Amino acid sequence: MKIRSYKGDSLHPLIKEKIVEFSESKLPTTIDTIAESYLGAYLYNDNEEIVGGITGHSFWNMLHIDYFWIDENYRGKGTGSELLAAMEEKARSEKCTCITLETFSFEAPVFYEKNNYERFGVIENTPLEGIDYYFYRKYL
Repeated sequence: MKIRSYKGDSLHPLIKEKIVEFSESKLPTTIDTIAESYLGAYLYNDNEEIVGGITGHSFWNMLHIDYFWIDENYRGKGTGSELLAAMEEKARSEKCTCITLETFSFEAPVFYEKNNYERFGVIENTPLEGIDYYFYRKYL
């Protein structure tokens, strides 16, 4: 056997397919197969400019938030919480019972905690000394 390295996403679909196959073989038949959905919402201002957005993907009973951004001019006005609540409602409609996400210490940990997300992990000093990488979840 030999190991070959690669860069890029050429093997990503194959490896994903194989791990999904394996995982499904270990789960009870009462759990549906993985039905991954991509979800998102955008916030527009009066000029129809995008000033915020949130994206994520759901699988099994979980939603993982991939990206969440609010223009700095619109922060601190409740718009982020409204957009997050809209995503949570969409997750519920997809029968998700848990949302997960990650954020850096310089991004939005306080925001997520104010919105009832629970920190369940941290990688300290990543990517640099003095910056931490947090993991959050919220049960719906």
